Amino acid sequence: MTKIMLTGVGAPGAPDIIGCFRQSPDDLVLLGTDIRDDFAGRFLVDTFIKTHRRDSPKFIAEIISLCEQHSVDVVYPLPTLDLPVFAAARKKFADNGISLVVPDVSAIKISNNKLHLYNFLLKEARELCLRFKLVDTVKDLFEALEEFGYPEQAVCVRQAVSTGGQGFCIIDPNVDEFEKFLGPVPSIR
Repeated sequence: MTKIMLTGVGAPGAPDIIGCFRQSPDDLVLLGTDIRDDFAGRFLVDTFIKTHRRDSPKFIAEIISLCEQHSVDVVYPLPTLDLPVFAAARKKFADNGISLVVPDVSAIKISNNKLHLYNFLLKEARELCLRFKLVDTVKDLFEALEEFGYPEQAVCVRQAVSTGGQGFCIIDPNVDEFEKFLGPVPSIR
């Protein structure tokens, strides 16, 4: 049996991730944590514990203590913003025999900032990099849209720093935004 702690089980993607763990043929026990307890994800794990916020000085010590109390083998942080907090504390977890599913701090700094990620791809894997442009003003945005072929071609806009699908938009003149608003909820399944 493997015990896995999932942090941030109130995150929007948590139910799907928990569902993937439930499909595993391995014998898994899932312990979920979050700062709130008023969401469905708490009922999808075997044990739920309300914790301090990630920015609390008590957070990492609390998580390690919970891992020890519940004999947790692996901590799998779900929210994007949890990743740097756990990566910075990797040694503390290793010293307590707890595995972390997080990349190193430098990889997180690149991947969590889409501008940094695209600049990294330009240097390391140019063929994987789509055209992009940094804009700071609405005027810059309209100029970039025209440069990228709008309105003949749909254009993606992304905030440099955001989590999940937040700050992402496809600007497409062929999509009726009002109909999309009234239509069915989009699904990633």
